[in-house]
Amino acid sequence: MQKEAKEKERKERQEREKRKREEKEREEREEKERQKKRREENEREKKEREEEQEKKRKEEEQEKKRKEEEEREQKQREEKERQQKEREMKEREEKEREEREEKERQKKRMEENEREKKEREEEQEKKRKEEEQEKKRKKEEERDQKLREEKEKQQKERELREREEKDRQEREKKETEDKMRALKERPSNTVRRRQPSPTSPSLFSPISSPPSSTSVTNGPTDPVRRSPHLYIPTTAHHQTSSATLQLNVGYIQLGRCGSPALPPRLPDRISASCGGFW
Repeated sequence: MQKEAKEKERKERQEREKRKREEKEREEREEKERQKKRREENEREKKEREEEQEKKRKEEEQEKKRKEEEEREQKQREEKERQQKEREMKEREEKEREEREEKERQKKRMEENEREKKEREEEQEKKRKEEEQEKKRKKEEERDQKLREEKEKQQKERELREREEKDRQEREKKETEDKMRALKERPSNTVRRRQPSPTSPSLFSPISSPPSSTSVTNGPTDPVRRSPHLYIPTTAHHQTSSATLQLNVGYIQLGRCGSPALPPRLPDRISASCGGFW
């Protein structure tokens, strides 16, 4: 179907071209006829005024040449001027372009310098802040370290005091237990308890009046109840019915050295730190 349409279109196109060609040939023939008639007429007229026009023709040719020469020269001048103007314009435009480019370069340099300056300032400010933060952090660390060291020091001192106090208490307790055990292990008939004589001092007399007897009294006049310190005389000789007791170790203070009073429970707090048996 398409092939037939194309063939039909081709034939129509050829037909149109043929008509155009025939029309053109007809017009050309008619034009040739007209030209032929004009030539014949012209030839006839020419012959009539040939002599008169020959001279005029030559003059016209001369005038024409002169005008053509003038026009040519004018065109040359105009072309030269145009080229000169174009050259000047190009030079001016080139100069203006270079000036604009130079201004742009200067502007970019200024902007770049300003940007670099701003970046340097920001970097310096950042570095300064970081240094301040680092300095502050170090100060905080030093302060915290000092606080920790002080706290550790206080803790160690407190633990040391507690340990010393505990050791002291254990030592005193052990010494007290040793003394009490030594007293319990002595023979029961070595020292006989008797009522004190009116002239003999009590066992628990103060150190200001050394006693001459080792008897212990528990009556209303017992010095344990009226004296802040309890002393045992150890430099006296006492003759009993069974044996002679000789305590030659000085005075033993019962209770802690420097204590203002004897604690309520005597057996648990007896201290021999100011004397002893030997």
